[in-house]
Amino acid sequence: AVVSTQSTGSQNMLRQIDSIVQIIDRDHMKVAFFGRTSNGKSTVINSMLRDQILPSGIGHTTNCFLSITGVDVQEPYLLRPDSPDKKNAQTIKRLSNSLSKECLDPNAIVRLYWPKTKCALIRDEVVLVDSPGIDMSPDVDGWIDTHCQDADVFVLVANSESTLMHSEKSFFKRVNAKLSQPNIFILNNRWDCSAGEDTGTRDEVRSQHQDRTIEFIVDELGLMTRKETSERIFFISAKEALKIRMGQASDLAQGWEERYKEFEEFEVKFEHCLSASAINTKFHSHALRGRDIANSLNESLTKIEQLSFNYRKKCEEEKKIKESQLNFVLEESAAIKKFFKQ
Repeated sequence: AVVSTQSTGSQNMLRQIDSIVQIIDRDHMKVAFFGRTSNGKSTVINSMLRDQILPSGIGHTTNCFLSITGVDVQEPYLLRPDSPDKKNAQTIKRLSNSLSKECLDPNAIVRLYWPKTKCALIRDEVVLVDSPGIDMSPDVDGWIDTHCQDADVFVLVANSESTLMHSEKSFFKRVNAKLSQPNIFILNNRWDCSAGEDTGTRDEVRSQHQDRTIEFIVDELGLMTRKETSERIFFISAKEALKIRMGQASDLAQGWEERYKEFEEFEVKFEHCLSASAINTKFHSHALRGRDIANSLNESLTKIEQLSFNYRKKCEEEKKIKESQLNFVLEESAAIKKFFKQ
């Protein structure tokens, strides 16, 4: 049983090493956006891209995975998972929208190639991945293995009208178990819902959300310090940010300036995380993690070797005892035969 436990632990560490190798081998940065259904993941990406690119709206909108990659072309295009032919980018709203009859399987991925000239964010080899709601499929482990194994950054888009939910915590616990030191940002979206509250109530709710998130990231996952985590939590309204960037900011709720400023602060820290210095830091942290895993594997193999040696020694001793007992029986048997012959 002890050997079996050591073997299982070794297999988990080998999977983490594999994820580190995949990350280091890639020539681009990959960012995965996750959250519950209708939390505004697609709207956040649209706001960052400064255009209404991905389908968004009320209810369960995004039905499958969507990746956005910057390319040196004038006209955007997309590739379906079942065809190598380039399709008009506008068809993405039919293929990935759960309300459409043409929507694809939830585990499929539609790849959208967007002109780099239209968005600064994707000029530097950054790939953004949108996802269906993590509460819509029981196969979350499959999603992580297929689409997140090599993600450099995770952006959790939460609904600020409620606290961090069990499905969101469960997802990142699985990510943390499978991957090496996942890099996380937390966006409390729809913070414009607080516009009608008095300042005291709004501050109390914000503190509650922040404290519970820090407790989860620091105490339960052990990913960052409290200071680091607090600098990764933002209270925003992606819908307002998109309206502002598309020149439609005519009916925004009170306090929109502060929410939009915080969205811009998120983008600055997000882009810094993906900068050249952050990439070096990322590789350094993964190298350290790889070293720790290698040391753990060495300890595990040493324990297995010692257990095997002890077990072999025990078997050899039992063999000697059995051989001695057998020789005794043979000698007694021979003596009895001799006695009766006489």
